Amino acid sequence: MNKKPALLKFDPASDRRFHNEIQKRANEYFRLTGQTRYANGLMWFKSALFFGTYWVAWHQAIFGGHSALASLGLTYVMGFLFACIAYNIAHDSAHGSFSKHGWVNNALFWVSFNMLGTYSYLWRIRHKHAHHLFVNVPDCDIDIEGSKLLRLAPHSQWKPYHRFQHLYGPVLYSLFTFQWLIAKDWKVLRMKRLGNLHDLHHSGWRAVELAALKLAYVGYMIVIPAIYSPFSLGQVLFAFATMHLMIALHVAMTLAGSHLTRQALFLSPDSEGTLDDSFSVHQLKTSIDFHPTSRFFSFFFGGFNSHVAHHLFPTICSVHYRALTRMIQEVAREMKLPYLEMPLWKLYAEHLSYLKYMGADPQNGMELWMVPEKKSIYGLRRANPKAKAKKARAKSAG
Repeated sequence: MNKKPALLKFDPASDRRFHNEIQKRANEYFRLTGQTRYANGLMWFKSALFFGTYWVAWHQAIFGGHSALASLGLTYVMGFLFACIAYNIAHDSAHGSFSKHGWVNNALFWVSFNMLGTYSYLWRIRHKHAHHLFVNVPDCDIDIEGSKLLRLAPHSQWKPYHRFQHLYGPVLYSLFTFQWLIAKDWKVLRMKRLGNLHDLHHSGWRAVELAALKLAYVGYMIVIPAIYSPFSLGQVLFAFATMHLMIALHVAMTLAGSHLTRQALFLSPDSEGTLDDSFSVHQLKTSIDFHPTSRFFSFFFGGFNSHVAHHLFPTICSVHYRALTRMIQEVAREMKLPYLEMPLWKLYAEHLSYLKYMGADPQNGMELWMVPEKKSIYGLRRANPKAKAKKARAKSAG
């Protein structure tokens, strides 16, 4: 019988000055402003705007009597709002940061995520347990595992075709939401381990609910337009497909770039499952911001442009992250800790450069991988780059 892997944890003896200081300043911010940690008027306004505009665009594209070109444009507006709803409403409510009332968070999360064709129940489990706590931890963070076609992390097996992944990677990214709609949720439903969750089991009705929600999405996005709009099924499918191709590339590049560049680190635990840093410092080393204090970007991206603040304060509504980010920047500077930030265009460019670098040679990326001296729970040891490269080449050849 295989021994169950040790539960991962952060080093209880690590320096917690950074964590304590940002918590103190966050509490002071809420005390001085008189706000709560939940959504304020601005957050409710933009949520109503995103929801309302999405469904108005859907109705007008089908029943508005517009030209094919105008309806195609309305479909692309829906794609843009798809991202806005996911970044803001779905993401915040998943973490319980939208409202102090649990039922409000659950209702918003269920509606917002499932109406986009993605299964809310499974996403919350994998996002909170297999990404959020242990960002960039090999074999724990599901978001860095990628597929055999992409080498996204130094622990991933290198293949000769990865030399071209910076060229075909964006093509695969553009299929991201299609893959999620068709296969990803079913794959996650069968997984037995996610992060610190082992021997996962889901009730049978979850599969029924998943199938029903997928059919409902196809129904309102394809079947109803094909029946009731003046456009042919081919035109409807073209609009649906191109909308997903464009929005998937944007969303995937944003998500990947927030953790996968040559500036962010990968960290493995020791044999007891302990990571070297405190939780807060770990987030600084593995997350990247873009325009985190911009009103414009914060309005549309929610907690994704201020990703460090989100990982440090996941239960605080993203509408407060502009203020919290300034505190994080100040404290990190005072304590000489890393804080990673770049413009969005550079985030995309850096991620593509990272894909090229990680695909060029199995040795590449090893310097970003912090592995304890003693054997870890994954059987990994710290080694010099040449030894790691030799082992990686041998594995690839096999």
